[in-house]
Amino acid sequence: MTLNNKVAVVTGAASGIGEQCARKLAAQGAKVVIADLSLKNAQQVAASINDGGGSAFAVEMNVIDEDAVIRYLDAIGPDTEEDLGPLVAGPGSSLDWSEG
Repeated sequence: MTLNNKVAVVTGAASGIGEQCARKLAAQGAKVVIADLSLKNAQQVAASINDGGGSAFAVEMNVIDEDAVIRYLDAIGPDTEEDLGPLVAGPGSSLDWSEG
């Protein structure tokens, strides 16, 4: 499978399974967005992917904050929509939905 010039967004990508997914997608040619709560760690993963010949950049994103996600999607703009590829939702957070 080739993902050349497709943009792959991976949340929770600064470590663990999300990081490994991001690395695999970059190896397949995707431009990977390393989205994570920890911008510092996301930047380290992006730098490692770029140093290895892939293409990645880091963004700080809290996926349980709907407004933050919408702001990010608005920022990448409609010109990118046709280039969007995989979305890997890999955050490791838990919510207490019992309170309402």
